[in-house]
Amino acid sequence: MVVLFGALVSVGLLQGAPILNSVAGNSPTQGGGELTLGGSGFQTSGAAITIGGSTVTAITQSDTAITCAAPPGQGTNLSVVVTVGGVTSAPKQFSYDPPSITSFSAPSGRPTAGGVPITLIGSSFGSSGAIVIIGGNSAPVTSQSHGEIVCTLPSGQGVNLPVVVSVGEQVSATAQFSYDPPSLSVLGPDRGLASESVQITLQGSNFGLNPSVSIGGQAVTVLSHDHESILVQKPVTPGGDLAVIVLVGTRASNPLNFRSVNLTSLPGYYVDLDSEAVLPAPPGHFTSTANAISPTPAPAGSYCPVQGMQASVPASPGYYVPAPGQSEQMPAELGSAAAGSGNTAASPVLAGSYTPILGCRSGIPAPEGTYVPAAGASSALPVPAGFTTSGEGAAALIPLPNVRVLSFDPGPGGSHTIQFETAEGQSYGIYYSQNLIDYVHLENVAGTGSPASRNIGVPMGHTGRGFFVIGPAASP
Repeated sequence: MVVLFGALVSVGLLQGAPILNSVAGNSPTQGGGELTLGGSGFQTSGAAITIGGSTVTAITQSDTAITCAAPPGQGTNLSVVVTVGGVTSAPKQFSYDPPSITSFSAPSGRPTAGGVPITLIGSSFGSSGAIVIIGGNSAPVTSQSHGEIVCTLPSGQGVNLPVVVSVGEQVSATAQFSYDPPSLSVLGPDRGLASESVQITLQGSNFGLNPSVSIGGQAVTVLSHDHESILVQKPVTPGGDLAVIVLVGTRASNPLNFRSVNLTSLPGYYVDLDSEAVLPAPPGHFTSTANAISPTPAPAGSYCPVQGMQASVPASPGYYVPAPGQSEQMPAELGSAAAGSGNTAASPVLAGSYTPILGCRSGIPAPEGTYVPAAGASSALPVPAGFTTSGEGAAALIPLPNVRVLSFDPGPGGSHTIQFETAEGQSYGIYYSQNLIDYVHLENVAGTGSPASRNIGVPMGHTGRGFFVIGPAASP
């Protein structure tokens, strides 16, 4: 207590507002860094310190100095104030340490295709809002803590690419990152003719954004590419084993050998790349051009009967070839026919015709006195008694009208009398046959509804046993 103008006044009432002159020290974003606040009017206890909106407690306190631990946070130029006895100082500014990258973790590798998680290990990454740039491309952040950032690797290529982290308007020092080098695993094909320009597919990984390819030290044209496949055009090359190498930026892949075979062939022959020999096209195959590397199977409907053929031979009429790569043609089976040439199958002949032997081009119509009731027949059937047909090529029987013979009287000298019933309006024919296949027409009789009687005899030139037949006027 002091006496002021004759009155007792509390010292606290005379205390002025705290004055904050400086903030010394630094802290990572996870907090805990010791700060020293210098000034005056802090008193010796009870001061409240606010840093970037977060209140912390003094570790030590005197009237001119306060020590405290920074709270977790991030950013620059954050406001720091000291409050004593309800009175707050003017603010000073404080900045957290900038982010710092010390290493990378890549459990799934560093492929040029990207898309895999990459972990950045370091300090002062903050708790949110980090931005990661790798080689000039954004790497989306999937999780973040003060000491680690997991992001998704963007596609790219190269070595010692710059990587920076931005947190709260602070940017880390640049770290360096390298993608995995190109790796070559398969060539397809892995061999070919030295004299021919062919396309080759290269398969592997980490082919990057703009790969180049050399074969035997010669740069070749890249037709298309992605991170795992490259299609190139091989030019005419020397013979022998040629190293194929993929170059991505300044990094070269492992070499794979392409076997360049220095042989040529004429039509009818081909270069076998495995044995490196010129061979004739085998039976069932042909080659139509020079420098073929494999024979072509004869297509269905044609065949190659000998080796060294330049073209296939169409199947002959009456024959067929059902599948590719055949050295023989097959005759049409019994009951079938193959019309024209180049047939791939034989077809059953239609009803009314037949094929009695192999290799027929078409069906044979059923002769007079026979018929073929179904398709695919190899023989014709004789017309049975009581029936007739429509003629050659018949497929069905026609029943004969019933004729009742009343009497037959053999006469002397080969003259006979036959009597039979007739129907009015029906015409009848009288025939002679020795085999019931071939008939001789004797005469026609008009039906009246009454019995008819006729004298008949064996036609001239016929001897031996025979038959008299009464049937329709047109045909027996």
